[in-house]
Amino acid sequence: LKGREKISLACSIVQCAMGKINHYMRKVESKRLTGVVKFKELINLTSFLKIISGILFPWTCKVCGETKNVEQGFCDDCYFFLPWCKNVCSQCGLPLEGASKQNLICGHCLKKPPYFDSLHAALWYEGLIQQLITEFKYHQRWENIQCLVHLFVKSCPDATHNFLLIPMPSHPQRIRERGFNVVYEFTRQICKHLNIEYDLNVLARVKYTETQTGKTKIQRRQNIKNAFILKKQIINKDIILFDEVVTTGATINEASRILKKAGAKTIRIWCIARTSK
Repeated sequence: LKGREKISLACSIVQCAMGKINHYMRKVESKRLTGVVKFKELINLTSFLKIISGILFPWTCKVCGETKNVEQGFCDDCYFFLPWCKNVCSQCGLPLEGASKQNLICGHCLKKPPYFDSLHAALWYEGLIQQLITEFKYHQRWENIQCLVHLFVKSCPDATHNFLLIPMPSHPQRIRERGFNVVYEFTRQICKHLNIEYDLNVLARVKYTETQTGKTKIQRRQNIKNAFILKKQIINKDIILFDEVVTTGATINEASRILKKAGAKTIRIWCIARTSK
């Protein structure tokens, strides 16, 4: 298609989309849509808008720039070669040399177990994955969250409806600095895809801490000590504690300590990415 033809096609598609949106809104306002019917109409509208978005703004592979067979930012070939977390300790998520079986625990966790019971990370925090997360956190590249959530959901372990997902809380000052709550945005997207219950108000961060970047393990533990308080009861609940990135594990371990002390039955850690050291 030539330039003018592309513009004409785009205008036609936008007009069609606006027509569907206006039609839907009129139905909502007249209260003719209720319950399941309303939900089905919304799903149809959402699917239609996704198709339009794919035509006007097609994905290109974040790795090689390919436009064919690209799903949520990665082509089939590059998707396979992403830094997936494999052969790891099932409790802390760090590499376990020679591990080819699941549910193996490293010597460090056997000697000094963390307060959480298991950790699942989709990818290693390196290269392109680190870049995508950093761009989203500090430069608000919102398209990156779709790619990252897609990758996480593809690798996510099964979780029953009995689990409650709790996002790692951020201090209000940190949220003001970034302009939005990074972990909460990931939480909403992931739980929408997996149909998992979540609660944004179980834990609160009451201590503003310096960034953990560049600190040693001991300094990180001291920095994060007594940073969280519990706002709701979680006795005998199975908890999934979510953070976008896990490095030394000091932050998630401190939050897990608070949850276990409050009576949490089990605690699983989920994260998009984890450092390998």
